[in-house]
Amino acid sequence: MTLTEFLLTADADDSLALAAAQAHTETQGKLIPRNTMNSILAQAGLYNAFLAASPTDDLIAAFMDVSSTEYNFIQSNPTGDGQIAALDTLIAGDYPQLAALKPTLIALCNVPYQPFENTTLAQVKAIRYPATAELCVHPAGMDYAVSASSKDLFSFVTVLTDDCTGIDVSIKWREDGAETWKVFSSPIRLQGGSAGESLSQVIARPRGIKDARHFEFSFKPQYAGQVSTVNVNVSQ
Repeated sequence: MTLTEFLLTADADDSLALAAAQAHTETQGKLIPRNTMNSILAQAGLYNAFLAASPTDDLIAAFMDVSSTEYNFIQSNPTGDGQIAALDTLIAGDYPQLAALKPTLIALCNVPYQPFENTTLAQVKAIRYPATAELCVHPAGMDYAVSASSKDLFSFVTVLTDDCTGIDVSIKWREDGAETWKVFSSPIRLQGGSAGESLSQVIARPRGIKDARHFEFSFKPQYAGQVSTVNVNVSQ
């Protein structure tokens, strides 16, 4: 299961969903090496008994065969389920002492782990509230638009209405729910182009802005064009 799949059914509250994701446990299947299995049998006093029985007992012969380099007792796995069934047959037959070993063998092959334990709130928000990528036309009188995003990159496309030597992207930002905008000190300078030219660009999230959700990108109205996600300030 991916984090995206987990969040589909998680609590609508981002903080509660994060806590549930960090605590989520899955099982990782692992195989037992032959030398480990030999040690387990020896400690249980069964290794020599299995060697002695292997010439006449098919199950024991298969279990002790030198070609068996790994042992599979992974649950919900076709091979593992088959090996567990064979183990139960041995337990019900001449080797009831294997019953005490079964939990150890199952535990070694079915290891619990938490795949999302290091997940952050920013990652949850990035999945739940992805940056928009729909093209929109801003009229000439509009000075800015607000972009909501928790992603690390912003992509945009703009069609220039005049020649320019460069594009200055001025950024303000605020956290989700906050009323006060903060100014990111240094505008980002991008390559310009000719009138009618369609430019595409990807810019990185400014440093120091991690969980902020809203960004304001300003541009000069006379150079309005088709913009996705951000607005641009075109300078001549």
